[in-house]
This record gives sequence, C-alpha cells and structure tokens, in this order.
Amino acid sequence: MNHRPLTPLSLQSLSAVIALLALFVATVPSSAVAPQTSLFANTVLTDISRPSIVLSPDFDGNGVSDVLWSNDDGAAHIWDDGQLTGDRNLAAAGVVPDNWHIAGVGDFDDNGRSDILWRNDNGTVSIWDDGQISGAHWIANPGVVPSNWHILGTGDFDGNGHSDNLWRNDNGAVSIWDNGQLSAAHIVSAAGAVLGTWHIA
Repeated sequence: MNHRPLTPLSLQSLSAVIALLALFVATVPSSAVAPQTSLFANTVLTDISRPSIVLSPDFDGNGVSDVLWSNDDGAAHIWDDGQLTGDRNLAAAGVVPDNWHIAGVGDFDDNGRSDILWRNDNGTVSIWDDGQISGAHWIANPGVVPSNWHILGTGDFDGNGHSDNLWRNDNGAVSIWDNGQLSAAHIVSAAGAVLGTWHIA
C-alpha cells in the first residue's frame, strides 16, 4: 500500500480548520461544558505522551516533584521532594519586588530541571533557570508585551523537550512562544476565533 507523506497544513487549510473550530465553539451550549477549577494557579500543562516530561516542577532533577512557594513579602522557597525538611530559600524577603509574579514553571532549556517563569507588572518577562535567581534572565523587556496579553501556562506544545509559553489576549487571540522565546512567538488562534465565554482551564 502506498502512502503519501504527511505535509504541514497550508495557511489556507489552517485558517479553514480554525474557522470550523470557531463555528463548533459557537454552537456548543455552555451547559455542555463542565466548569473546571484548579487548586493551583500555576498548573503546568505538558505533553503527557512524553515520559521524559514531568507534570510537576522538579527543580533538582531527581525525578521527584518539588513545591514552589512565594510569599507576599517577596520571598521564594522550594520544598525539595515536596517536604518541609527539604526547604530551600531561593530569595529572601524583599529580594523580589512585589511587582514580579510567578506565572508558571517549565523546563525551557531541556536540562531536566524546572525553571520559573516570571512576569512583571510593566510587561517584563523573565525565566530563572533551574529555579535559581542566579540563573535569571529576561526574555521580554519592559513594555514589549502589552498588558492585554496574559500568560496562561506552560507546556511542550511542539514536542521538542523544551517548555513553551501559552498566552491569551483580552481580544481572544491565543499565542505560543516556542521554547519560551519571544522571537519564536506565533498566533495559534486569531482574535475573535474563540468566543470570550471560553477559557483555557
């Protein structure tokens, strides 16, 4: 049996798929969608088909999930292996100004250790490699990302082992930054394609 090789969707085909999805979304009654809530604001979305990708942060790379804490006073801590006895102080009180907020975690450099994704009120976006302030670097300067864009989560959406950032605009547009890099940002759903009544859970 002969098979044609798979080829990427053309832009026209992709537009047609998005239009069909938007039509589907517009016709599904809200009662058919069960509300979803999360106990944790920084749930990590990952490709569960890749056994090397963990579903929870693992900052020390030992294969056991850790707990990331942030305090209103700016302190940040990790409990290695989810244990209080494994407490590590990442940043003392006052070190991280209150205009910085943890937006998610992911392994953006694919080294087997989780990194922390931060967003500043002025639009700056930063990653702390391996959850360490010494590994902090900006991926978007102040004012580059307008305030109407919001980080919704992280996940390996292209299956290359590097976490990506998932964004949504107030106008409904959805974007992914491959490998957590602004230079690799692309729109996956244009403004208006998904009704405002739909929310990424």
